Amino acid sequence: MLLKISYQPKNTDIGQFHHPSPFVYIKTILYICLHHFLFVYSMKRIVGFIAAFFIGQGIAWGQSDSLVYVARYKGDKACAISYTFDDGLAEQYTLAAPELEKRGFRGTFFINGSKVNENGKPITDTTRVTWGQLKEMAERGHEVANHGWAHRNFARFPLEELKKDILQNDSAIKAHVGIPSRTFAYPNNNKSEPGKSYVMQGRTGTRLTQWSVGSKRSLEDLNRWADALLKNKDWGVGMTHGLTYGYDAFGDPSRLWKHWDYVKSREDSIWVATFVEVAAYVKERDSIQLVTEQTDKG
Repeated sequence: MLLKISYQPKNTDIGQFHHPSPFVYIKTILYICLHHFLFVYSMKRIVGFIAAFFIGQGIAWGQSDSLVYVARYKGDKACAISYTFDDGLAEQYTLAAPELEKRGFRGTFFINGSKVNENGKPITDTTRVTWGQLKEMAERGHEVANHGWAHRNFARFPLEELKKDILQNDSAIKAHVGIPSRTFAYPNNNKSEPGKSYVMQGRTGTRLTQWSVGSKRSLEDLNRWADALLKNKDWGVGMTHGLTYGYDAFGDPSRLWKHWDYVKSREDSIWVATFVEVAAYVKERDSIQLVTEQTDKG
């Protein structure tokens, strides 16, 4: 018995970004000779295949049902969470990033280049990050991405001015951080159609929906959100600005750390990753057509 599994990706632009490609999980009730077990695939950057078989004496036999599927999230986890931070506040470097790293997590930091302190110059705004700090964060695995050079509200500025603002921030991030911005978060969460259509060109994704993670959320609220994502097998995008100061600041961010502990304790079911990683995975996952064939050859 020969089982042939092939990927047939659609023509979907996922952006030029190295990301975890979907896993294929296989369960079968068929008896299959191992040396005839063939995977045929065309999708690039396949991370791996996992076959759920019991193996004995050169024969593989499997579970009680027959199922082939592309994992919904990396590692076949039930849901995904991306923690995003807006505006490039200094404590996102001094507090948020280290706390994420303690738990093996990485975050996405959407920045306004006009507010970032220049390298080699006196810090003019102690509440904001420096380009050097952002570069360090990126080297540690966090995502640094575009939130507009000057935080232009898409509803209040003409498209040509928005284009200049967006491109200026893209250029600054690439020049100072060394990695191009593949995602975008809309200033003031305004998503006017002309601006949205422009900014989505050539990007892996843009933050279209988010859940506010800030002063109004109790620890119970935060944990219920994670539980709901698990139940619904969804991707949650948290949006945070201030921790101890700034817009919607927690004041005392310790409940956010406790929430991350709660999520960490469920890491067998929750995939925590940067916005670009999950966006790329979901986009490629949804573009796949999985085809299986069974023949009597061999």
